[in-house]
Amino acid sequence: MTPVSKKKLSKETEKALLDALFSSLQNLNKKSISKSLLTLLTETEIKMLIKRVAIIMLLEQNVGIDAIAKTTNTTRQTVSRISLQLQLIPREAKDTLSKRLSRWYKFNIAKDLLKQLSKIESPSKSIRNDARKITGL
Repeated sequence: MTPVSKKKLSKETEKALLDALFSSLQNLNKKSISKSLLTLLTETEIKMLIKRVAIIMLLEQNVGIDAIAKTTNTTRQTVSRISLQLQLIPREAKDTLSKRLSRWYKFNIAKDLLKQLSKIESPSKSIRNDARKITGL
């Protein structure tokens, strides 16, 4: 990320500001999170976070480094660095993000399957209607 300043904050100030950041992002809906991120981060920084999330998701799926680099349009070195950083973080610290990404991934797979089901003419009308309600189609 882009450095703001080479001058460091005191530990107390840094802790207070980190608490302010966490409090400001707590319990926000998707639209509010998006607005907050657009306020806090540059477009490049947001793209970096998006790619980092994609790399983490693919690493969790045991996808190879070359495939991840190609998929995320990053270098092998970037994928390797993120992989190493993840290994240094205690498992319980990663679990929250990993669980949320896993739920999102599974939800979207299910949603895609239901979209496909809603297009099939042979299932009963009630199944198609249920699929349409769930997917919002």
